[in-house]
Amino acid sequence: MFDDIFIFVSAVKYGSFLTMAKHLGVAQSTISRRVKSLETTLGITLVKRNTQGIVLTSRGQLLFEKFKDCESDLTKLIKLVCNETESASGTLKLLLPPAFSQYAISPYLGELARENPNLNLECYYKYHNINMTKEDYDIAIISYLPDQATQKVRAIYTTKIIAVCTPGYIERYGLLSNIEDAGNHLILGKLFGSEAKIKYMHLHREADEESIQVPNSTRLMINNFTQGLAIVNSGTAICFVPEESVYDELKSGKLIRVVPDYYLGHMTFYMLRNIDINDLRYKIFDKFIQECIQRLKWKIC
Repeated sequence: MFDDIFIFVSAVKYGSFLTMAKHLGVAQSTISRRVKSLETTLGITLVKRNTQGIVLTSRGQLLFEKFKDCESDLTKLIKLVCNETESASGTLKLLLPPAFSQYAISPYLGELARENPNLNLECYYKYHNINMTKEDYDIAIISYLPDQATQKVRAIYTTKIIAVCTPGYIERYGLLSNIEDAGNHLILGKLFGSEAKIKYMHLHREADEESIQVPNSTRLMINNFTQGLAIVNSGTAICFVPEESVYDELKSGKLIRVVPDYYLGHMTFYMLRNIDINDLRYKIFDKFIQECIQRLKWKIC
C-alpha cells in the first residue's frame, strides 16, 4: 500500500499520470491502475478523472499533504541505516544568476551545505558573459547560450516572462489593458550583454502563440529582475519578470499581471561545468539543481 501512496504522491507532483509515465518510462495505465488500487484499499476516492490532469478530491488533497515529504524523509533514514560513507569533499566554486537564484536556488543552499559537511561552497552571484575555459568556476548557471561552442553546457530550465505591476500603479496611472497603449506607461526595459536598447518588444499571445511587435518606448533600463521588482513595488512602473518569481505575490494580490493575454517570451537557463560529470561534487550539485527545478514546477502546477 505504501508503494502505491508514493506513486500517488509522485503523480500529483508531476501534474498528470502521463507526465509521470513519460519521465519514468512506464505505461500510463500502470500508474492509473496503481492509484485505482490504492483507492480500493483505502475505500475512498482520491482523484477526479478528467482530461485536464490530476484534480484531487478533498480526501486526495489530505493524503497528498500528509505524505508529500515522507519519501524524502525515508530516503534520509535509509542512508543513515546503511551508514552511507560516500560524500563529497573539497571546494565547489559556483557562479549563479542573482535574480533566478533568489527564488529558485539560494533558499536551499543551506540544506545542501548541511547534507554535505565536507564540501565547501563558494557562491558568486553575477550576470556577465563567461568563458569557462578561462575562468576557474567549477559550475556556472547562466541565462544565455555561451559564444564558445566548446563549453560543456546543457539547458536546465525554461521560464515564461510576464508583465506585472502593483494595484497602486493602476490607481495612479490606470490599467494597461491594451498592449498597443504601452507607450503611455512606464515599462522597465531589459539591458542585455551589448547594453543596446532593443527597438521593439516581441510579444506572444497565450491563446495561439501568435507574435506581435510593439515599439519599445521605455526610458528606464535595468539588467536585473530583482531590482526591477523593487522599482515595481514602489508603484511607479511595470516590469517583465519570470512568472515563478512573482507566483506568491500574484496569488496574494500584491502584484497584478498586466495584459495577461500576452507574455514577452521565454528565458532558458543553462548549466556549464569545468569538472568531470563523474566528479562527486558535480553529481551532488546536479541532483540539487534538479530538485530545485522540480520545486519550481510543483509550485506553478
